[in-house]
Amino acid sequence: EGLVIFAVMSTGALDSSAVLHVSEWAIRSVSHIAATRADFADVEKAGLMQKNTKPMEFSTHKAMLNRLTAQVNKLEAVSVRVPRKKKELRTRLAADEAEDDPGEMFLARMKPKMSKLSELCDRIGNDDNDVSEQFEDFETAMEELSKLISYASTCAKPIDQGALRLACRKLIAAADEAVEYKEDVNARDPYKNHYESMAEAAASLGWVVSPAPVKHMTDYKRIVSIYTENILASYIELGCDEVHSEYSEALNAVVAELYDYVEQEHPAGLKWNYAKGSTPLGYKAARTLTMPNAHVLADFVELMDIQLEAYVYASEFLGGKIAEQARKLVDVFEQEYEMLQAAQRKPRPKGLAEMKMLFTPTMHEIAAVMSVSDAAANDDRLSLHLRTVAEAVGVLTWPV
Repeated sequence: EGLVIFAVMSTGALDSSAVLHVSEWAIRSVSHIAATRADFADVEKAGLMQKNTKPMEFSTHKAMLNRLTAQVNKLEAVSVRVPRKKKELRTRLAADEAEDDPGEMFLARMKPKMSKLSELCDRIGNDDNDVSEQFEDFETAMEELSKLISYASTCAKPIDQGALRLACRKLIAAADEAVEYKEDVNARDPYKNHYESMAEAAASLGWVVSPAPVKHMTDYKRIVSIYTENILASYIELGCDEVHSEYSEALNAVVAELYDYVEQEHPAGLKWNYAKGSTPLGYKAARTLTMPNAHVLADFVELMDIQLEAYVYASEFLGGKIAEQARKLVDVFEQEYEMLQAAQRKPRPKGLAEMKMLFTPTMHEIAAVMSVSDAAANDDRLSLHLRTVAEAVGVLTWPV
């Protein structure tokens, strides 16, 4: 806006009163811009907010220019000093700036349950068992999981499985340390179920590489509960100490909290960052099959207006069932176009059932095209034409 005012005054396009009026508006606009870019205290400190609302008066054009120049300079100084309140996030949509690291948020969420379990393991641990040592390894694995969650939020998922395993190597190594306790335990050890339950809890952290993380956590949640129930069943052998029942409850609570976290935050797998330019060094992006200037709706309309129209035109010359089938094929394309329009406006369907419901009208039109071929006699000279179109229309089921 400051540049516009300078340009107007340099060309002499407005008279003196108009220039003064517009300049007053520009200076107040600069103050408003500063208020949206910084906290009020910073702007007021910089001298950009005008508490006095009476009209500004300038004795000369030079005084007005000096005032405007000073305000613009102050705004530039504030913009360097104060970060924007808005910025582009991983979705490349304008959103509030993320304040917390997802890995740290995960640890903060798990901390109450883990602290309780840590206290109980310290009470159980003594010279006769390694329960507290196993918990330390499990805690290390949880910390490595939080680091992996943080790392995934900064880069895209590696295509190469070797690179993915490399990213997860520290988590896998830490979890294996906790799992190994159950491999060496004596079958008659009274703490056998403690080792087994903690080992399975550590193994559940493998959800990060599971194709179905929620199901993975469901299975391990059930397995851990089996071993904790065995601990309760061995209550007499463990000296009737209530700390063991509390341990069972605490471990089940940790796994249940982990299950809830995965279900809420990573139901389709560990969240990676697919923003352009966020990939780490050495990452090789998949080759895209999309044309550089492709547009979903425009390209589909072009297909209907050129290739499909040419086919319908030729079919009308043949007449009969061929022309009838061609008209029904147009209905299929029109219905699919409406579906594509709806897809542009609505969020992605949550499940296959919802997707099929969206596609149902198109399926009805496709069935109508196929029915023309089914009704044709085998000795019809154009039966091969009809069957070919009936087979080809199947490609329009690609959304499901």
